[in-house]
This record gives sequence, structure tokens and C-alpha cells, in this order.
Amino acid sequence: MDLNPQLVVMVAVLNIVLILGFISQGFVDVHSIWYQSLRRPDWQPSPEVFMIMWLLIYALLLLNCWILIYSDKERTISKFAYAYIIGVIIFMGLNALWCYTFFQLHSFLGALIINVTMLALIAITIWMFTRLGMNIPIIMSIPIILWLCVAIIMTVSIMNDENVDNLKVPPPPTEVHLEGSTLKWLAGSGGEVRITSQLVCFRVHRGPWHYVDTNGPASSFQLPQDVTECGVASINAAGAGPFQLAEL
Repeated sequence: MDLNPQLVVMVAVLNIVLILGFISQGFVDVHSIWYQSLRRPDWQPSPEVFMIMWLLIYALLLLNCWILIYSDKERTISKFAYAYIIGVIIFMGLNALWCYTFFQLHSFLGALIINVTMLALIAITIWMFTRLGMNIPIIMSIPIILWLCVAIIMTVSIMNDENVDNLKVPPPPTEVHLEGSTLKWLAGSGGEVRITSQLVCFRVHRGPWHYVDTNGPASSFQLPQDVTECGVASINAAGAGPFQLAEL
């Protein structure tokens, strides 16, 4: 059986893009306490818009691959087509790495570096399309460039807001004491608040939240010196997550 090499390569590219796309989405968690607590710009699109845009980007990348793979009527695939396919795979891998770096590692700088790398990669492919006089792939690459620029601006905006916010954080209390349903600051502001849940949570510079069971044997616990925020987490009837942060 004589297999069409163009069809084989196209099916392989389609599967690789879909697999990397699913891996990327597996790292995304827009409902996490960490993400919801970020100072995001007011103009940031909704999660639904993000999903639509990335589906569009996947489609545009695959269409460009299809154009290049089937550009030769003799059923051969050019070296540039192979180079572009490798670039698409690297691009999708970088996208998965961005999702992991941003949503799991909470690294703004790492995510920004990856975004810039992805932008440079698409810019190089546009330059190569220009040299070959292929206008349609250039046009289909423009939305990808624009969306990556939006992503970079959003990341920089979040980075700036987070840094400003951290500078404004007052000196935190170093010890919190629980008496019945009253949570008292033993150092710092000296105020007291009421809690009705079983967990007290704290974090450092908007990093991951840490939880302390206030129903444990100790009625007081020490917070790390570099804690910037402290809150109360409510739990469901089963005594487990999901957690929701309540303002003190």
C-alpha cells in the first residue's frame, strides 16, 4: 500500500498539536485561589475568550502546515515545510511550558521570557514566509503575533501591580492566637477578627497559600517572618476542599 507522505505528516502534526494543547490546558487553573487573588488588568479578556483565541491559533498553525505540506504537487515535502513543522511543535511545547510556569510555578518572569521566545519564533517564520513570497501564511500568522503581544502586556501589567502591591504591604503579625472563635494578632496591628471556619491560611508575596488547622491541639501558631497576607479559608461539609478565601 502506497501511503501518501503528505497525509502521513499532516496527521502526525495534527496529533502532536492536539496532545500538546491538552497538556497545556491541564496546567491551567483559572479558579485557583492564587490566580483569583492576582491584580489583573481590567481589560483582560475572560477565560472563554482565551480558549477561543488559542483554538484559533491552533487552527491557524495547522492551516499553515497544510499549505506548506501540500504546496508541492509531486507529493514531496520541502525542507522549509519540515522546518516550519518543527517550529510549530516547539511553539506548542513552549505554550505548555508557559502554562506550567505561570499557573503552577507562579513565576511571572519565567512566563514573560517564554512569551517573548514564542513571539520571536513566530516573527522568524513570518520573515521566512516573506522571503518565499507566501502571503497567505503571513496573513494567518498576524493574529498569533497580536495575541502574543497582548499576553506579554498582560504579564508585564500583572508583574508591575504585584510588585507595587508588595511594597505597600504593612509589617505582618508574627504570631496569631486563637481563642474560641476569635483570631487575635499578638504582634503587628493588634486587631482581632472573628472566624467560623476550621482553617487559617497565609502566604508569602502572593505565593501558594498555606493552611493551618485551627481545631488542632495548639491554640496558637507562629507565622513565618515574611508573611504578607493572612486570611480564613472556609471548607465544605465533608471537611475538605475546595477552599474559598474570606477576607478578614
